[in-house]
Amino acid sequence: MNTRRICLLLTVLAVLFVAGPAMAATYFVSPAGNDAAAGTSQGTAWKSLAKVASSALRAGDVVQLARGGVWRESLSLPSSGITLTAYGSGNAPVISGANIVSGLYAEAQSAGVTWIGSISTQPAQVFVNGVRGQRVGSAGEVNAARKWHWSNGRLTVFWDSGSAPAVEASLRQTVLNYNGHSNVVVDGLRIERASDTCVNMGVGNSNVLRNSVVADSFIKGVRSSGEAQHNNGRIEDNKIFGCGAEGILLDGRMTGWVVQRNEIYNCAQLHNELVGGHAQQEWSGAIKVWGWIRAGYVGTLTIQNNYIHDIQPQFTAGSVAHKRYVGIWLDELIDPTGRPLIARNRIVNTASRGIFVEKSSNVDVAYNTVERCASIQYCAGIQVEGNYGQGAHDNHVFNNTIYGGYWGIAIKTFEAKGLANNVVRNNIISDTEAERLYAVDGGDNNGVNGSGNIYEYNSFGPQSSGFVRFGLSCSTYDCLDKHYRRPMNNVRGDPLLVDPANGDFRLRTGSPCINAGKVRGMTRGPSAARVKSDAPDLGALEYRRVDFGSGG
Repeated sequence: MNTRRICLLLTVLAVLFVAGPAMAATYFVSPAGNDAAAGTSQGTAWKSLAKVASSALRAGDVVQLARGGVWRESLSLPSSGITLTAYGSGNAPVISGANIVSGLYAEAQSAGVTWIGSISTQPAQVFVNGVRGQRVGSAGEVNAARKWHWSNGRLTVFWDSGSAPAVEASLRQTVLNYNGHSNVVVDGLRIERASDTCVNMGVGNSNVLRNSVVADSFIKGVRSSGEAQHNNGRIEDNKIFGCGAEGILLDGRMTGWVVQRNEIYNCAQLHNELVGGHAQQEWSGAIKVWGWIRAGYVGTLTIQNNYIHDIQPQFTAGSVAHKRYVGIWLDELIDPTGRPLIARNRIVNTASRGIFVEKSSNVDVAYNTVERCASIQYCAGIQVEGNYGQGAHDNHVFNNTIYGGYWGIAIKTFEAKGLANNVVRNNIISDTEAERLYAVDGGDNNGVNGSGNIYEYNSFGPQSSGFVRFGLSCSTYDCLDKHYRRPMNNVRGDPLLVDPANGDFRLRTGSPCINAGKVRGMTRGPSAARVKSDAPDLGALEYRRVDFGSGG
């Protein structure tokens, strides 16, 4: 009898153990809900995000926000292992860092009409009819559309119209905070208009942000940062735009991150021509990874298949400096424990560098197209640089296509040594304003600032006056080989791209770049999927026959 009871008890315990994960709950939140309700069905939905933050959620729980809903409050997630997503039909749920400024009244002035509102706290930014306004230094300077000023609780906005504009003011520093938790998934939301950071993924592990819109943050769109390990995060399939500084910033001690298939645009928009410009709006770009200049702080990292475009200032007053408006920027990744990979990204129209590997090592940059980037003088479509005492070594720049901009590829230092063993191979550079290759101050293997850098099997387009520089300026490929002290095996002449002026970088039939490259050193990453033989094509796109007669 005792044996039978023991067997029965073990059976019950086994069933409970197996059934445990099924006990996870789903909670619903709606602007029409009630925080006193159970929250476990659409009909008993909670109302506020504060209720979510104060609830004892468990790993496996799902919180669903009603589509079409808007929450003007912050959310700090209460536990690890939860999923935050949407239900219903309509637009994605919105979590906003901005409040509506109501009760506006008009005051006439010589330049037009200003609208006055009352708001107790100084906002970081103000939106007028959905567009970020320009902050100015005094109410007297509020003299053109969307200019604004705040002082002593009084907000002055210019809008020369007979009816009041819709005005929102960013007041919440962080809109969505993972709060140090791990295994959190955020899927299908819109997070917007923070006074600092829209989404803080914190120092948790295996966190995910996907299928979401992150918009109009005053400084950062998405950030994961910290001294503690924050590993294996994923930021994928999002649309990120309108950020004052970075669209995505990853910094500190981390490995295993994947940033992929995002569209990022109109970021790094703000700089110090705004009154009270914020220091963190310097050194910014669409995606930035910062290793804190500490050896081994960063491990593996994959940034791939992103579409980055129009990284330009919103307000053009003041200087447009190279230290902002970068597409993808890896900064101070000192001796990472793995090889970070930047691959198959399309980067278009950045004022500064398209891809910038600064004071970093062991980075692979492969199969990217960089189009009309580096419009600022002395910037490159792809730039590897050591500066201020820190070098850059063992970086690989393979099979990229660069069109337009100032320099094509730059390998250089500024007040630094240790520019060593970088490899530039199988790239196509075309139609730049200045040199298509700019290798100086160690990039030219001068033995003082740098050595062992390899350049081979690239296409720098037709020869022209000063079209490349390897220490000294060269106007012919023979001159370039002479300064390099051995043949570079470059492909000479027009690479024959299909329609580069309109963004079509495929190779035409008969291009000299077809089967003209080398595979050396390409043992991982995009090479396995793209290289068909020991003689790959140059550039980012492997040749496929194009039938021009059919308009294909």
